[in-house]
Amino acid sequence: MGGILILLAGVALCIGPGTFAIGSVLGEESTTIIFSLRLPRIVLAVAVGGALSATGVLFQAMLRNPLAEPYMLGVSNGCAVGAMLGYAIGSSMITVPLLSFAGGALVVVAVLWISKGGGYGDRSEGLAAWRGDGCGNRRGADLPAAWASWAIRCEPQSSG
Repeated sequence: MGGILILLAGVALCIGPGTFAIGSVLGEESTTIIFSLRLPRIVLAVAVGGALSATGVLFQAMLRNPLAEPYMLGVSNGCAVGAMLGYAIGSSMITVPLLSFAGGALVVVAVLWISKGGGYGDRSEGLAAWRGDGCGNRRGADLPAAWASWAIRCEPQSSG
């Protein structure tokens, strides 16, 4: 897989609006295009892909379910609510992703806490008893409603 990644990265360096042959990257213009534009994007794409892969493996290991996804725990809804909260309070473009991450993390913590007994009851079942039935979707059923409510409130009103 690493070989395929390196091959595709090399192809991505050479193909674009201004195509370059593999050996013709010695000119000043082509060097600027490749090292200032294309290479940083390729490195960022590889890093983001690796991070998404690692989080997918984490979800699958935590739930012991090879089909686990962020929707199973309600993380996607938590992220959406955090982002909408950021937009509703007029946060900057840096704060909105941070609030989105905080919303997703809060949902994961809440689901794990609820699955371990929620501060009362029997803790013997744990997360394994919830595995596969989407407890995050059931517990966070009001999150899409909150997201929609904020989206309606944040929509620009026409003055006509």
